[in-house]
Amino acid sequence: MIPREKYLPDAVPISQLLANLSGMLINHNDIWEYHRPYPKTFINVLGMHMKKDPGPIPNDILHFIEGAEHGAIYFALGVSFIPANLPPEQVAAFFGAFERLPQRVIMRMDVPGMEDPNYVTCVILNSCPFKTT
Repeated sequence: MIPREKYLPDAVPISQLLANLSGMLINHNDIWEYHRPYPKTFINVLGMHMKKDPGPIPNDILHFIEGAEHGAIYFALGVSFIPANLPPEQVAAFFGAFERLPQRVIMRMDVPGMEDPNYVTCVILNSCPFKTT
């Protein structure tokens, strides 16, 4: 534990902050987390980063999806996953597995230069906009 007195000697203690708490923005997903009661002043902001209308699907991606005889899969490991930290063999293992699927795969991976024309059934996107319902 980091001693508050050493690094933030003038800071208000956490216990005092919690005692004066009147509201909070929370990021809670009932599907993944245990249900629990929250005060009315706790506001769930889950999905606030999503656009109401991200715009049309780019033509190249739409053509890739529509040309998929067996459908398409969107594969992402979340925003906290940093593919640049993976060894190249592990990244290649993903693509090797995807190549064995009958579906085409759209993979979100934020690593420049990861696009490989040898992967016919997989396309890599640096980002993918999400849409709220």
